[in-house]
Amino acid sequence: MRSAVAVLGSRYRGDDAVGPLVGDRLRTRGVEVVDCGDEPTRLIDRFAGLELAVVVDAVRSTAPVGTVHRVD
Repeated sequence: MRSAVAVLGSRYRGDDAVGPLVGDRLRTRGVEVVDCGDEPTRLIDRFAGLELAVVVDAVRSTAPVGTVHRVD
């Protein structure tokens, strides 16, 4: 299965940096991570032809902290 994990967010712009922190942990486990930093439009080309794309980012919502949102 062709898949990719993309992380969004910035360690330096005052957001929570959840994406980069998760990317760091995944890389230590040998997972290939696409770090989009401040340019998420890079995902369009990287996701072409994939069977699974996982995007890691933080959101503000009314859901409990740690909730995983899935979009099919």
